[in-house]
Amino acid sequence: MTASQMLILQDGELPLSSEGRIDRQREHRCTATLIWPADAEPAAANSLVVDPCFTSQGWQAALARLTALGISPADIGYYFVTHRHFDHTLALPQGVDLQNWQRWGPGRRVKFPSLSEVPCLGHAPDLHALKFPSESGEVWIVGDAILSLEWLLDWRYYWPNGYDVDEVIQTWRTVAAILAGAQMVIPGHGAAIKVTAALLSDLIEVFPEAPHAAGCLDVMASLAARQIQLMAQAS
Repeated sequence: MTASQMLILQDGELPLSSEGRIDRQREHRCTATLIWPADAEPAAANSLVVDPCFTSQGWQAALARLTALGISPADIGYYFVTHRHFDHTLALPQGVDLQNWQRWGPGRRVKFPSLSEVPCLGHAPDLHALKFPSESGEVWIVGDAILSLEWLLDWRYYWPNGYDVDEVIQTWRTVAAILAGAQMVIPGHGAAIKVTAALLSDLIEVFPEAPHAAGCLDVMASLAARQIQLMAQAS
């Protein structure tokens, strides 16, 4: 299968911390990522942007990164939305018109053979990650299945959305499935996360304190199995 490559166009941020503090100096914006085949130049026929919800500040950063890549927004053909929450759906600054961007998803005639959708239960019923092979391993772009590294390490990022018990447990199982398969995770509102044995060790150590962890001990087993796998690869 042909590998793909990616470029983060908009750096995700959350003004809300996992402890409940609000930083008024930070924007609320999702991470937006461009994907195209590793053996080709990005063009309208082979590129898509994931979670294209741009703030004015984020759009300016995206334009600079596209210019450095040698393309413009008009050279992007498709977009993919991980879930239909307002801060992930297509939104462009006032005055920007990109009618050529088409939504990509199941049933479209245009195929991206290296991309796969994975249902991610918990945060939203329609949430799907997009995963693909890259030259450095499998990449998962997961929307709000994982908000950021900070929230991941705290095992508490369910709470702003008022999840019920089943949704919390589904969220933890989704996190475990992502970390079991990915080499790199692009979260919904933060920088890329490299999946390492050290990261998994930290997560395993604090998972028993996570809400409703007793209802999904299989999560710890899955993380431990991936940790062993990564340690064996490194030896």
